[in-house]
Amino acid sequence: MNLFLMNIRNKGISDYFSHILALAIAIIVLFLVASTFHEYHIGLSSVHEESEANLVLENIASVSLKLHSEYGESESNGFNGTILAKKKLDLPEKIGGNRYRVSFEDEGDAYIFLDITSLRGETYNKTLYGLDIDLEGSFQSPGDALVEYVAHEDSDLIRIGEAGL
Repeated sequence: MNLFLMNIRNKGISDYFSHILALAIAIIVLFLVASTFHEYHIGLSSVHEESEANLVLENIASVSLKLHSEYGESESNGFNGTILAKKKLDLPEKIGGNRYRVSFEDEGDAYIFLDITSLRGETYNKTLYGLDIDLEGSFQSPGDALVEYVAHEDSDLIRIGEAGL
């Protein structure tokens, strides 16, 4: 009889440990699946954000280059500081659900920088080749963004900013 009770106790403990082991394996598998889906979502969001950022940069670059091709050959004498053209930009309010800031940088080559305020804090940029012109300005409110072509005697200027520069 004593041997019978020992077999019942051992079997009970064995079942208990096998249930705990199965539960631990299930939790680990669930964690791995959730982690994989999270990484996939983050990667997909990054690709989407980069695509939207590149569209915004292309839009600003094409408007800037178009203004330069239309007014770059005009004679600037007598127009010093005069705005020859203004173009309102049609840009999304947010990129990837995040606000962003656009700025022109002119350090030998002309760059357009786009900084996205997100957890990753991504920065995208585009080089404008073939522009022998000064660039300046920035904006954070895309709904009111403008590109202006300003005539100067020495070198014309393309400026970006919010309405009411």
